Amino acid sequence: MSNEIKPLVSVCCLVYNHEPYLRDCFEGFVKQQTTFPFEILVHDDASTDHSADIIREYTAKYPHLFKPIYQTENQYSKGVRITNQYQYPRAQGKYIALCEGDDYWTDPHKLQMQVDWLEEHPEYSMTFHAAILKQENRSLSFAEAGFVQDKDYTADDVMANWIVPTASIIFRKQVLNCPINGESRLIAGDIAIVMKSLAVGKIRGFSNKMSVYRISKKGISSYRHQQKNVTLKYPDHIICLKENFPFISPKIINKCLAYRYWNRAAVQPTLYLALQDRKRAFISSPIVVFLAILEPFATEILLICSKFINTQKFMHVVRKIVMRKL
Repeated sequence: MSNEIKPLVSVCCLVYNHEPYLRDCFEGFVKQQTTFPFEILVHDDASTDHSADIIREYTAKYPHLFKPIYQTENQYSKGVRITNQYQYPRAQGKYIALCEGDDYWTDPHKLQMQVDWLEEHPEYSMTFHAAILKQENRSLSFAEAGFVQDKDYTADDVMANWIVPTASIIFRKQVLNCPINGESRLIAGDIAIVMKSLAVGKIRGFSNKMSVYRISKKGISSYRHQQKNVTLKYPDHIICLKENFPFISPKIINKCLAYRYWNRAAVQPTLYLALQDRKRAFISSPIVVFLAILEPFATEILLICSKFINTQKFMHVVRKIVMRKL
């Protein structure tokens, strides 16, 4: 053990019933061409398919890379923040890369490129890149996931238009030391990492499309009951960001809050709670409420127009409205 070379990068991969996609994911890892060692930390959350068998297969083939954890009981359903509890504490690398089991990397030089940037620019705490969005259950089969440019990104850029594919993120491990009060209110771990990174340094985007972000029925975020649960919790998520990261402009954060209050009103169990959320939305940003009222009509118009206008920017607008995903 004492003679083992410490990895420079720790790849954190969460797996749950990803059997149809897992080999794509793992092949993207093992095909990385780097001048440095890296480790692959896989966490299987008690999958009921053959995901664990695939993990064992790759662990046997690449024992120097794969370091798996196999749960016997599903931790996500218990409210456990899996990455924070099981993945980050065992990461040995100076840098941490993220990729869930249903996404995958397509460029064998991805790790090297991003790590080189961070090594050469110590003032940067995180990098990310463009991705391909693979929509298996929609009419658009492949589309560009966001318009990531070769530039620095601010908190306002990220909050106004989420274009950070999770599988594109690489950040310095020291970012994890940035505290967040009430972090349990945050729904998604990736936004926490981005904001923590901005709190301690700069973040850089690359236009290279080096991964695929997959949307499928088997994805956790696709289940309706979980979508409703997320919708109910989202305003607290935004409030947590507002309290912990004052460098996000009030204008941007209030627009986000208004949109989430408006959405939550639609799933509230009582009329009183729904009206309270409508009121909060209007107080936060009247313009967002106005646009939310018009959104169903605008969506239909955009979808009709998209059949006749096939420009990249136009389709980006359609995806932002229809998908609400990135």
